[in-house]
Amino acid sequence: MFIQSISAFEQEWKHESASTLKIFRALTDASLAQEVAPGHRKLGELAWHIVTTLQEMMSRTGLKFESPDEHTPQPSSAQAIADAYERASQALLEAVLGQWTDASLQEQVKSVRRTVAERGDAAHSRQPRGPSPRADDRPDASSRLEGARRLWACEGRMAAGCAVSHASG
Repeated sequence: MFIQSISAFEQEWKHESASTLKIFRALTDASLAQEVAPGHRKLGELAWHIVTTLQEMMSRTGLKFESPDEHTPQPSSAQAIADAYERASQALLEAVLGQWTDASLQEQVKSVRRTVAERGDAAHSRQPRGPSPRADDRPDASSRLEGARRLWACEGRMAAGCAVSHASG
């Protein structure tokens, strides 16, 4: 279910990063201005969000690496966005390989599980009053975390999949 070792992370990251990069390389300068849906982010904004999220999310774990952050202006070319993603992805992998061990990876997994459980509890407490769902109908923290992990792993592919289909159609 969860990645148990740095070598497993490396293998998974290389696969996911290559998939995301392949999609980013399919973007064109013209496609960057296309909205994913009316009133939502444009493909360029979404792609750049994925690039900057590497730094934003992983710096919360204490990892140190060079990468664009949320304050870095979005490049105007698809090539520049793809190149930035490739560099950031590689820098992230090098940081994990150099700064974490299998034991510290497991500590990060435990921390994420706690955070997801806390956020799930907080979000649940903010919901409007009314009939409460049965305990059997609510996902537990591990299934919510698994869903978040899958979304993170697929975010680039899903977003760019829209770009590819729209760019070719």
